[in-house]
Amino acid sequence: MNNTNPEAPRRWDVALVLFGTSLVALVGVPVYGYFFAYEPWLWAGFVVFTLWNGLSITAGYHRLWSHKSFEAHWLVRLGFALGGALALQNS
Repeated sequence: MNNTNPEAPRRWDVALVLFGTSLVALVGVPVYGYFFAYEPWLWAGFVVFTLWNGLSITAGYHRLWSHKSFEAHWLVRLGFALGGALALQNS
């Protein structure tokens, strides 16, 4: 069978950035916590950004911009756009 779909090019720069940030997080977060400890505002920020990113991807990127029947106020759209951009989904 003839395959007309060529393989997508490998983006090593993107792969290295994603791998590097994951590696820095996996090593750096515990090291920082060991030497400096974490304050409650850091945990609160982690929870807020995690929820904001998740909501922005599901409700914003998926529902708001994919389904035309879903509408939202411009401030909500702005919040979803910012939260989705902060999620670094590469889309």
